[in-house]
Amino acid sequence: MNTKRVGQILKESREDKKLSVKDVSKETNIAAKYIIALETEDYSQFPAETFALGFLKNYASHHPVHVPTPTQYPLFESSQPLLLL
Repeated sequence: MNTKRVGQILKESREDKKLSVKDVSKETNIAAKYIIALETEDYSQFPAETFALGFLKNYASHHPVHVPTPTQYPLFESSQPLLLL
């Protein structure tokens, strides 16, 4: 079974559209450091889980990709990155 992580899917989608982190940052009004944190799944960069979930939803809505509902996958309760099946 081929699994991809959420960050990998977001980054691949952005790169497929030939967009830079700066481009996505401007479109979504999310600071570039948080775009990078989402793509690398470094959720420790966010002040709270609510920010990470909100930014993930915002990013995905501007760059539609198939990402499961973020609330189904707690980001801060486990050290394991999110996986998509």
